[in-house]
Amino acid sequence: LLHGLPCNSERFYDLSGSLTHLCLIGTALVQDSPRSLRQVVVSLAGVVWCCRLGTFLFLRIEKDGRDARFDALKKNPLRFLGAWTIQALWVSLVQLPVILVNDRVDTAPLSAVDGVCATFWVLGFIVETLADVQKFVWRCDKENHGRFITVGLWRYARQPNYFGEILMWCCLSTMATHAAMDAPDFNRIVFAWASPLFTAFLLLKV
Repeated sequence: LLHGLPCNSERFYDLSGSLTHLCLIGTALVQDSPRSLRQVVVSLAGVVWCCRLGTFLFLRIEKDGRDARFDALKKNPLRFLGAWTIQALWVSLVQLPVILVNDRVDTAPLSAVDGVCATFWVLGFIVETLADVQKFVWRCDKENHGRFITVGLWRYARQPNYFGEILMWCCLSTMATHAAMDAPDFNRIVFAWASPLFTAFLLLKV
């Protein structure tokens, strides 16, 4: 924010978002009570996700020199400020599963549900990462300028990276919900699912 607004630059937008994610996860994880394996796994998944995505987006903007998403926003200082402000809301809502699973003593035993969710989280991570790399390589070829990628995973889905992203947060939300079932807490269950719903809304509508 201190660099972005004075310089009217989005260069560090995604890196600052990743740092905010890490700070939030760290705050949620560092508690007085012992951490359960589920809490460690969910938190580690959040760290791996934000480090991978933040690094990829930063490398992309370094190569392109700009992020087209911000072209219109930068013309209006208030709208550009809004983008940075909304980033904090985005981080808070996306990380709700991590926050909710860590802000209580986790006494729910691990089950097949956790194993299935962890497995599908890894699948979602691989799909998103592979899709991002495939599109990045595709865009590096000047002959593909203005064309839509239809190779690799993009041959089978219009936005495989969106699929991977939504799948990952659905898995973490399911794990957070499962943990809350030990001492049923309707609010925790509902709020945990605000994360994938908000992510899907941003990706598909915004």
